[in-house]
Amino acid sequence: MKRLLLSLSILVLAATLCAPVHAAQGGGRRQDPIAFILQHASDLSITDDQKTKIEAIQKDLPTRPKDRTDQNAMTEYRTKVKDAAEKVTALLTKDQQDKLTALKDKAAAGSTPADKKDPNAK
Repeated sequence: MKRLLLSLSILVLAATLCAPVHAAQGGGRRQDPIAFILQHASDLSITDDQKTKIEAIQKDLPTRPKDRTDQNAMTEYRTKVKDAAEKVTALLTKDQQDKLTALKDKAAAGSTPADKKDPNAK
């Protein structure tokens, strides 16, 4: 019994210590793909006209369902986000799309673009 309690205590401690790291790395929650594009507008050389159109598409997006266990609502939400992301991608040039793919790959790997590094870091 003591071993079981000790094992459970160690598991809880490990989970508690790892949770902030997982959250800081973006774990458990995906960023809105349109917000990602707008966040990297300068990296992608987004024009003012493109930005206006992208923001209009983003404004029309529904909010994420509060009840995330409602599979129908979540499926409908994901479909609308995917459709909106496709509309935004269609607004980008081939070069911008290639840069976007590279940025997504870096984000998925947990790294950041060199020009996005913290200027206060030493």
